[in-house]
Amino acid sequence: MAVGMLAGALGIAAFGRRVALAPLLWLGMILDGLTYLPLAYLERFPLCLIAIAFHGMCIPAIVVSRTSLLHRHVPAERRGQVFALVGMTVAGMTALSALASGWVAEVFSARALFLGAGALGSLCGVVGLLLFGRLLRQVEAPEGAPAS
Repeated sequence: MAVGMLAGALGIAAFGRRVALAPLLWLGMILDGLTYLPLAYLERFPLCLIAIAFHGMCIPAIVVSRTSLLHRHVPAERRGQVFALVGMTVAGMTALSALASGWVAEVFSARALFLGAGALGSLCGVVGLLLFGRLLRQVEAPEGAPAS
């Protein structure tokens, strides 16, 4: 995971200025879910490591774009509060996710866990893109420029 995250971060550092933040966020969310799906079927450890590395490559797209959008649009005097809220939300949801993951894997199977998490994770990105894509494009448009 760490190798993939480092590779993804280096990719964003190299090419990130060419990509708008909102599409990077949605793409990261969709790929985050999609890269879980192979883990439902892979049984050999080396292949799982490769899949996890690819999954890790998607995470910086979410973290960098989300952080950059917040930094760009949250007033300086509120950034500490907003970033603390983001951090606590991520930590809290991670704990709830671990609880739910154990239950799903026990009641259904590990395969169902990865299929469900992958599908629902990607769906979050798709729904976000469909519902809020235009709004974020407007937020990203330079002042005075028409948003697409």
